[in-house]
Amino acid sequence: MKRTSWPLAAAFVLGLCLPARGAFESRPVGARAVALGQAFTAGTNDATSVYWNPAALSTLKLRVVEFSHEDLYTQGLVTYSNLSFAHPDIGPGTLGISWTRLGATNKVPFDYSENTYTIGYGSRIFKKISIGG
Repeated sequence: MKRTSWPLAAAFVLGLCLPARGAFESRPVGARAVALGQAFTAGTNDATSVYWNPAALSTLKLRVVEFSHEDLYTQGLVTYSNLSFAHPDIGPGTLGISWTRLGATNKVPFDYSENTYTIGYGSRIFKKISIGG
């Protein structure tokens, strides 16, 4: 059996941890993050941590569900929706799941949508240090 070199394995793991971006448009998730001009990475403390900073999931004490829906360009043609759920006490940390959908409505003559599914996990390793992916 041939051993895989560690740089190749590290690149594979890093690729799994990088945030996914759709082909059409990358939009922020969560009303608080939008209100803060997307400067939300260090201060996340809700279910949208799956998108912004999975390590911050470890700070959640209760189960959280968040939903947002936006009519892009105020024409009723394209919508952007996100559903996020976080559940603490899954092993030593918190598990988060997120579904994001960007799609055309039935007012346009074509059918187009992008769906992004994200799973994240965050755990404390020291009192004020957490790790997540």
